[in-house]
Amino acid sequence: MCEDYPRRVCAVIWTFNPYIKRFMKVLESICNQVDQVVIVDNGSGNISDVKSACYTFKNVVLIELGFNSGVHALNVGMEYAVEKFKPSFILLLDDDAAIHPNAVQTCSRALEDVNLCKIIGVVQMVSHYVPPNWRGKLIVFWSRGIFSGSLIKAELIKRGLKVREEFFLDQADYDFYNQVRRLGFLTVVYGEKLIDHEIGVKVLLPSLRRPYKRRIWVYEPSWRYYYVVRNSTVLLVERGLDVKTYIEQLIAFAVPSLFVDGISKTLKAVVLGTTHGLFRKLGFLNPGSIGLSPKTHDDRLNRRVLNPI
Repeated sequence: MCEDYPRRVCAVIWTFNPYIKRFMKVLESICNQVDQVVIVDNGSGNISDVKSACYTFKNVVLIELGFNSGVHALNVGMEYAVEKFKPSFILLLDDDAAIHPNAVQTCSRALEDVNLCKIIGVVQMVSHYVPPNWRGKLIVFWSRGIFSGSLIKAELIKRGLKVREEFFLDQADYDFYNQVRRLGFLTVVYGEKLIDHEIGVKVLLPSLRRPYKRRIWVYEPSWRYYYVVRNSTVLLVERGLDVKTYIEQLIAFAVPSLFVDGISKTLKAVVLGTTHGLFRKLGFLNPGSIGLSPKTHDDRLNRRVLNPI
């Protein structure tokens, strides 16, 4: 039996204009499973509602940044949690990601029973179907992980593990998992659905291999696609991302963007993203200043959307 398992867990949730009913469900799902919850707000317009939701629970601390700092909020939350509460593990969550009952305990027991738990740096909780032969197991993986549902060994934060703030949003999680591996730790996924989290908007569009058939794609607006292209290009140059994965990701995001946002915005996201990535023009970029306004073509989107937000 391994003793290096989550004995004390602190959750860090970053918020930005959360849908309050959903946010309340997130808090209800997590507050009785961890010792402390740290909420870091990125300048939400509905901050009064966020405060009301947080004050409903005794073990919740709210940190207001007052502006949209992107992934910087995660560093603020993790560093505060480590210094203030001294947890053994930190669980990262988005403001719309609710975990299943006993999810933390399930991962803790799995780690407790694994001989390699001392070199496991992150356990990823998944929100999707897993193969039957994965059920109840910790599976080592080398591909990307996502922030939400990541159970991170707090020791790594003390050793300098930080979210890459210059990425602002997308692909910062890919880089984060790469850092964990470079520190000599394993990244594993627990083989059971333990979290409810919708990523992007699901849309029904033609398949590339069989255009006469339709398949589900995940749509993100062109301004998010810009960040994906830019930051993926940086990772590719740094050899933190292989060529095959780079191309597959760009295609996966480009197809729904073409159908919803049109050729002009999609190409602009690709060209600017690639150029800025190569020349390392990083950080936050106002999408309106480059013609990638957050407003989408609602009529095009509504005709194809499967999970309205």
